[in-house]
Amino acid sequence: MLIDFNIYIFYGTDGDDWDTDGIELNDNLIRLFPISTRVGFTIAKNSWSLNNDTSLEKNLKNYRIAEKYHKEFRMDSFDADNIDKNRLIEFIKILVSE
Repeated sequence: MLIDFNIYIFYGTDGDDWDTDGIELNDNLIRLFPISTRVGFTIAKNSWSLNNDTSLEKNLKNYRIAEKYHKEFRMDSFDADNIDKNRLIEFIKILVSE
């Protein structure tokens, strides 16, 4: 499918994924990539997940989403307790960068 416009899909989350095996997430992402310019996740980590992968990150890694869709996919995570305006700007740059 030829895309003649830009569609950017971004999702903000704390990283909890009720889809424990990631099948639904993987299936939906695979449908989104051909019709979008970029799909991005931003994960606001709390103290309990700051030094560990969240369930969402684990599922994305298990399905190798970043490897398979390196042009279309971006992900960024940050410490939700220590975020400032400059960090948010950097996050936006990461998500829309080539």
